[in-house]
Amino acid sequence: MTARRWQILAPALALALALAPAASPPSLAGQRVVAVNQAGYPRLFPKIFYSPQAADSFRVELVGTGAPVFRGPLTLSKPLDPATGHAVYRGDFSHCQQSGRYRIVTSRGDTSAAFSISDSVYDEVYRAALRGFYFQRCGMPLISQ
Repeated sequence: MTARRWQILAPALALALALAPAASPPSLAGQRVVAVNQAGYPRLFPKIFYSPQAADSFRVELVGTGAPVFRGPLTLSKPLDPATGHAVYRGDFSHCQQSGRYRIVTSRGDTSAAFSISDSVYDEVYRAALRGFYFQRCGMPLISQ
């Protein structure tokens, strides 16, 4: 685009943007709003989850039995996330170190997907990544394994 054309279009673009209605944050209806690490969490590492929904607290419960194993507060992490247009709340359950399958339930009733805590949660991710690197090579024959 030439400089002259840009000089003509720039004011019109600025005016159109100024008059456009402000975008509202996307709706969360029907979405799972408790975001956990889908690969899982190593037992002795920090364990954090995020949610755009305000709640007083959360609990970590065993999948299958629903037995609570940890309770904690949900705290405001970011009042307005520019990427989503929502506030972001953070929960820390690093004290959960027993291996197993769990889910998070907030005091509002929002739930996370099931996730694992174990010493080997990243083993499958590691194998899948290496396999991907192997099959994405270029310039040499591949041996299927």
